[in-house]
Amino acid sequence: MKILYIAESSKNSLSPGSNRARATIEYLLKESFDVYDFDVSKIKKRSPGIGKRHNVLNSFFDSLKGSIRTLDKTIFSSFFYQQIHKLYKLREEHFDIIFVSYKPPIVIFLGIMGKFLFRAKLVIEYRDLSSLFENKPKFFLIHQVDCLLDRILLCFADRVIVVSPSQARTLKNKFRVNSTVIYNGFDNINPFEQTISINKKTITYIGTLSERRNLSKLNYIQKISSFKLQVLSNENPLLFNPPTDLEIDHIQPVSRSKMFKTIQQSEFLLLIEGIDSKSHANIPSKIFEYISTKNTILFIGSELSDVYDILVKYKNFIHLNKYQNLDSFSITNHDVSKFSRDLQLIKLMGVLYEL
Repeated sequence: MKILYIAESSKNSLSPGSNRARATIEYLLKESFDVYDFDVSKIKKRSPGIGKRHNVLNSFFDSLKGSIRTLDKTIFSSFFYQQIHKLYKLREEHFDIIFVSYKPPIVIFLGIMGKFLFRAKLVIEYRDLSSLFENKPKFFLIHQVDCLLDRILLCFADRVIVVSPSQARTLKNKFRVNSTVIYNGFDNINPFEQTISINKKTITYIGTLSERRNLSKLNYIQKISSFKLQVLSNENPLLFNPPTDLEIDHIQPVSRSKMFKTIQQSEFLLLIEGIDSKSHANIPSKIFEYISTKNTILFIGSELSDVYDILVKYKNFIHLNKYQNLDSFSITNHDVSKFSRDLQLIKLMGVLYEL
């Protein structure tokens, strides 16, 4: 079986989407699939345009502030036409399946072209739900146009993959489209697994801080002054309502290997998500990196979220929705292999063989 895999899969990118694409390609190759990596990553500089018209389109899409997600300015740039030309040059090849991973939006358009060019089956993977993305601005008429275009594009898909159960329910309820849930999972190779040195008094948080993702609920931890909080973030944690008697070590973002070492050496790992319905479908990739350490996760967020459901299966977590005594928490050491990326990708094998 030969697969044309269209995604942002550059090795120069450390984004969760690129990591997922590379890991998926490597897994398929390991399983003896013939995979052509059609990388649509572009240099993060000014995107090559089409003269003055491109400048006008830039301004137009910027003014929409993300309210249209099935299209972006790349669709109207010379970069997109370069990708079409690159796709057409493969016309003598035979592909059984075109697999595209959104976003960016151009992958779906390229996938549909490839479906007809190669007479192949089309699999669309949504890492977020494009027009149905909860956190996008929803100006009524613009939103309706965005959803209509999304429905049209989905008509060409033979199978749809999403990354959370809430996304699957939303697609089913809004568009009557069935989908398969494949989580991100963690990579099996963990270079620090044999050198864990746990500091029993350390809580570590990695990621962005905002009005929605703030530190105020750490006040629910009894004897919080006996703990040290490590924050790996571009934002200053002192601006996001931490307990006044908590020692805080603000660390600027580091390399991925150093980040893994940091979370391995912390007994408690902090995960913060919003409590509103817009946050229910969001599953940050770091949850699987946290789970891979087998350390205790402190969760701030909604019990109705997909993240909470994953943590219930993980078991080794504390929901900071009331006062908690961390000293009395009993750690359960158990098998976390069910959250590995390879086991998640077994579901992908089933999807591909059904086509």
